[in-house]
Amino acid sequence: MIKEIKYILCLCMGVIAFTVGCTGSASDEKAENVAILEVGETTYPIEGTEVTLSLKDAYETEELSPSTPSGYFYYYEDKEEYYYYVIAGTLENPSQTVLSPSDFGAASWNGRKEYETKVVMENSSGATFMENDDETAGEEIRVYILVMVKDGEETPDQIELYYNEGLSEKNGDELWDRGVRIDPSYS
Repeated sequence: MIKEIKYILCLCMGVIAFTVGCTGSASDEKAENVAILEVGETTYPIEGTEVTLSLKDAYETEELSPSTPSGYFYYYEDKEEYYYYVIAGTLENPSQTVLSPSDFGAASWNGRKEYETKVVMENSSGATFMENDDETAGEEIRVYILVMVKDGEETPDQIELYYNEGLSEKNGDELWDRGVRIDPSYS
């Protein structure tokens, strides 16, 4: 009887450990409604907004700088033993909707491996990257989905960009309203 109880407890613990091991922090980023977009395609507009997203390119790089750096500027420097996998595109904002990097979230995976991923935007002049509290309205700006990959590891085979309808910041543990699943293959 005691052997059976120990066996059942061990079995239950194994199932719980497996279940917990299969969930990652990416589950915190998931969106309720996800559209699919390939590199080289454009959404007209992103569902729930007036903003158009065009994905232009996917590439690997050791360092990421703004397109026309000027003066003091933010950039992503070379990190030893890592490289950046980048999905580059533009956000065209014909309305006066205020855009900020904090209005977007991103996640990426390859199988069970989750990567550090973030959304980066240039200011309208392309001179520097915007901070999360920087804003822009009525302009076309460059946007990057930046994935940190360890040297020798495969690039992600799943990338998702998240946003809320009306482009508002995410509140705490709530899910994003919408998402775009991106085919990360090279264009």
